[in-house]
Amino acid sequence: MPTLPGYAKVYAKAYETAKNKGVDIKDSIEIDAFSNSYISDQDASDLFKARVKIQTRLCANEYVTGNGITAYTGKEFSNAYGVVETFTYDKNPQTIGKMLADGRMKMLDTHPVQ
Repeated sequence: MPTLPGYAKVYAKAYETAKNKGVDIKDSIEIDAFSNSYISDQDASDLFKARVKIQTRLCANEYVTGNGITAYTGKEFSNAYGVVETFTYDKNPQTIGKMLADGRMKMLDTHPVQ
């Protein structure tokens, strides 16, 4: 995933602007047009387009911060971060059931922090 210090915030802002302008994030022609008009630096534009591809193809949304924790989007608390979320790209992924069964994964009970 393209990660540069602070890029998650830059991406989230550009992504939000694209959404507000009605850009279809899954349409590469619309993304190209938006990126080329909104982002003046070619490298930054290319980085944005690459990050959009990661989001649309691999479901790493704009709330993935690049530090293993997602941005908190709720209004109930003043937390900056939400849940811990890993993003793993594996050419031979296994199901959660298989990983639980063979001991590579363990399910933990959790409770909301008050």
